[in-house]
Amino acid sequence: MPVSRAIVVGVVIIAVALSGCGAASPTTGVLRGRVAACRLYAARHPTTVTVYAHERLVATQRLPTAGTTFRFLLPAGRYLVKDATGLYPVIVSRGRTERVPEFFCN
Repeated sequence: MPVSRAIVVGVVIIAVALSGCGAASPTTGVLRGRVAACRLYAARHPTTVTVYAHERLVATQRLPTAGTTFRFLLPAGRYLVKDATGLYPVIVSRGRTERVPEFFCN
C-alpha cells in the first residue's frame, strides 16, 4: 500500500507543478479599424495610419487605399491613432481586440 500512496502523492505534485506552466496572461492587445475615403481621389490612393503613445510614434501602417482595414498588435495602454482626417484617442486592453470606429471625413 505505501508504494501506491507514494505514486498518488507524486502524481499530485507533478500535476500542481505543471498547472503553473500554462500560457502567461497576454500583455498586448489588438487595435483594428478602417479608414473611410473622404473623396473619390482618396479612395484610389494609399493612406497611412500612425499610432502614438505619449507623443512618441510607436507604429505606422501604409494602406493601399482608403477603406482598407488596419491592424496593430500593441502593448496595453492609451494611444492616439492618426490618419488624414484627424487624431483619435483609444485604449488597448490586454488580450482584447479594440475596434476603432471608422474614421469620418471632416
